Amino acid sequence: KRLVNFREYSDSGHGDSSVHGMFDGLKQLFKGYFFLDKGNDIRKLKKHFSQLKLRFDYDVRIPELFVKQIGYRAVMGEKNPKKAIAAFQINVKNYPESADAHDCLGEALEADGQLRAAELSYRTAIRIGTEQKINIQPFRAHLDRLKEKLN
Repeated sequence: KRLVNFREYSDSGHGDSSVHGMFDGLKQLFKGYFFLDKGNDIRKLKKHFSQLKLRFDYDVRIPELFVKQIGYRAVMGEKNPKKAIAAFQINVKNYPESADAHDCLGEALEADGQLRAAELSYRTAIRIGTEQKINIQPFRAHLDRLKEKLN
């Protein structure tokens, strides 16, 4: 496969043709980097990012937001909390210092009836959020709601 493609930029002058060439080079270098499948298949997402890891010889973690979207679609739209738990566990593994990752896992565990595990996730989210000085009110609200169920 040819790595270099020559192209004439007829609408460019000498000064900006290098910008166009650099842009084309970066597009070629990162071809296939972005995950464009908007489905709900966590296996495809994991496969895509493991292939990137091999290609770039670098730990390319799945972005937290991608997994969060799949998890919430599973728990809210599909009413499949087990699938959401599997997704959110990926985020907790990849982003252990993300309060939001623990909170999301707590919501999925709660939806699955695993109330004690959900409580632990919410408490972890509150602890991390407090350490990071972020707004923990949503996490507290989730824990309070869960405490009502436990009583």
